Amino acid sequence: NRPVYDAILNFHTERFLKLGSLPLHPTWIHSGSGTDSIAVQIRDFTDSGAFALDFDLHADVFDDARGELAANQFLQVIDAVLSDRDRPISELNLLSSAEQQRLLTEFNPEAQKVPVGASAIALFEDRAAATPDEIALVEGQQSLTYAQLNAKANQLARYLQKQGVTTETRVGICCQRSLDLLVGLLGILKAGGAYVPLDPTYPDRRLHDMADDAGLKLILTQAQLSQRFSGRVTSLVCLDSDWGAIATEREDNLDLNLHPDSLAYVIYTSGSSGRPKGVGISHRALVSFTETAIARYDFAASDRILQFASASFDAAVEEIFPCSSVGATLVLRSDDMLVNPTAFLQACQDWQLTVLDLPTAYWQQMTQSLAASNLPLPPSLRLVIIGGERATAEGYDAWQSLCDRQPPTARPSLINTYGPTETTVVATAYTCIESAESAINADPESGIPIGSPLDNASVYILDRHLQPVPVGVPGELYVGGCGLARGYLNRPDLTAAAFVPHPFSSAPGDRLYRTGDLGRYREDGAIEFLGRRDRQVKWRGFRVELAAIETALTTLPEVKEAAVLLRQDRPQSQRLVAYYTSANEDAPKPDQLRSLLQAKLPQYMLPSHYVPLEAMPLTPSGKLDRRALPAPSSDRSQLETAYVQPTTELERAIAEIWQQVLGVDRVGVRDNFFDLGGHSLLLVQVHSQLLQRLERDERLAGNGELMLVDLFQYPTVRRLAERIAGGHSVEDLATRADDRARKQKQAIAQRRRQQARRQTRV
Repeated sequence: NRPVYDAILNFHTERFLKLGSLPLHPTWIHSGSGTDSIAVQIRDFTDSGAFALDFDLHADVFDDARGELAANQFLQVIDAVLSDRDRPISELNLLSSAEQQRLLTEFNPEAQKVPVGASAIALFEDRAAATPDEIALVEGQQSLTYAQLNAKANQLARYLQKQGVTTETRVGICCQRSLDLLVGLLGILKAGGAYVPLDPTYPDRRLHDMADDAGLKLILTQAQLSQRFSGRVTSLVCLDSDWGAIATEREDNLDLNLHPDSLAYVIYTSGSSGRPKGVGISHRALVSFTETAIARYDFAASDRILQFASASFDAAVEEIFPCSSVGATLVLRSDDMLVNPTAFLQACQDWQLTVLDLPTAYWQQMTQSLAASNLPLPPSLRLVIIGGERATAEGYDAWQSLCDRQPPTARPSLINTYGPTETTVVATAYTCIESAESAINADPESGIPIGSPLDNASVYILDRHLQPVPVGVPGELYVGGCGLARGYLNRPDLTAAAFVPHPFSSAPGDRLYRTGDLGRYREDGAIEFLGRRDRQVKWRGFRVELAAIETALTTLPEVKEAAVLLRQDRPQSQRLVAYYTSANEDAPKPDQLRSLLQAKLPQYMLPSHYVPLEAMPLTPSGKLDRRALPAPSSDRSQLETAYVQPTTELERAIAEIWQQVLGVDRVGVRDNFFDLGGHSLLLVQVHSQLLQRLERDERLAGNGELMLVDLFQYPTVRRLAERIAGGHSVEDLATRADDRARKQKQAIAQRRRQQARRQTRV
């Protein structure tokens, strides 16, 4: 029932109001009501020929300040047309010079911050020299002091230089979260190279595509992951098994001569063509962000900061480099702490953490769960940083209820951040110190504001003609400043399209990054995030191009057409759904498509539901009607796999854990964890609970260590059970457990007989 339009322009004149010789004098009468957001009435009723303007503004849309602003903007357009009638309407400016000055200058930092340090590595080395005996890294029961971490990174750097690493050399690093990972990152930078994180949870094909695109001749890894790169000509250095050779190198600092514009790291993001894009960040951008983050978050040597993010996600940069530059302690998270919010809080308290840097999706999941309990936040916690996607009003309400349980002096601050990888982690930040109603500006749809630019960034909200939009009007976010990436690796076309000349700067070479995100200014200058102008989405903290998944699907010979949506058919329950039509008479099964996609895409890009269609719904103009795509069923009966009951103790144990974590009634041995709605965060909980179950019950014990990556590679109950059994069938595992139990009983009986004989002899 939406109206055809919500703005009206009327022109009234007495010249058309003649009734014979009767004198008519029109009078404008307003009823005081209307459905239009704004109506402009132009009245030509005066003898002098002057016009009178009436602005009828809907009170639910315009308050007094916005109403006055709208009227002034209309008059600004009239003045612009009269002063230059040949100018295209698209180039007309809605803003007065004072308003434009406010948007371009007052809403941005006074001056771009120039990095003080030469590099983030130099800042780290200064800290290692100042506080060598302070703890730099903690992983479980292991730790490294600043002196030890610096010495190990120096040894690795010298070893890498002997392997040919120098300025601009890109070096891959594929490691589990560990002390090795941090030594590797610092060692690559100290050698002058640029690190390229390769997430071990990605499929082999994805890892190899990234390695090929980055031209990697050398990859740092761990022995247990080295087989992932078998068959490549790339050299491998295992940071655990090869450390004996690395440790023969000298421990003192290298003579660093890093140019500010040299490459520091490359992080790959989703590309609409299906080919990931490598974002290249310079040392200038890295040290600029490091110094800015330290000041913005008030980091100090006394802080204990959680390292939560994967190294392939640039939030890890925010956790690692500011921490190591101020002498704080970085605590590597464990998988066990993600079992549930209670376990997470307990770990935070046990480790005396002061700063958490969390993906927004995880923060919202955690706070809403904890809000229903009576658990307080750890008293050591002073700051929580969130970012990655829109923070909802519901999440903020839950956070407020948690903070209300704390004494006023012990309530942690909450900072909501925003920044694409191309702008070096964070471009804007908003400190949530207001009430819920004020923070969300009485507009729950926009969520918590993303705030104002950091000191090393500038942000502009522009229309499609690169003109600033007024306060309250949506536009596209453009980011400038020291944090801009060099561009996309090997993609000059994409770089030129995304990094455009700065329209408001006279400095040669200044650029703005076109984010594709939509936002608007509040009256106080804070920016509200409004979503995307294209089909890119934020899914569990990752940027995902839906077109990339569609491309991957349509390249399969079994698929004719494909469409992918991020749906939220129920509150707090988002699903990545793939719709497809078959290229053959027999439509492919969902589990078949998932299996084929697993070889191409990382786990976070795999749809959780697959819906076969006879034909795609179309609009009257013949385009895909995405609104008409049906919601997928949540009933297990919609799964393609028939239910097969678990038959062994191990299969039953795995199925019970899945049922508890996923909230489903029953799980069969052929059911796929991800088809049931599982995702990476839930898989961490499964891994932790399964390890505890295996430790408690000897009958379930298998061969070798069960790693989190195994759960990605063996996503059904039966395949995972066979993996735990060390390649044997689960029936064999049960038989071997029975054999072990029988042998143990026989050994106990033998010891008792021997003891009885000794007692008899005595």
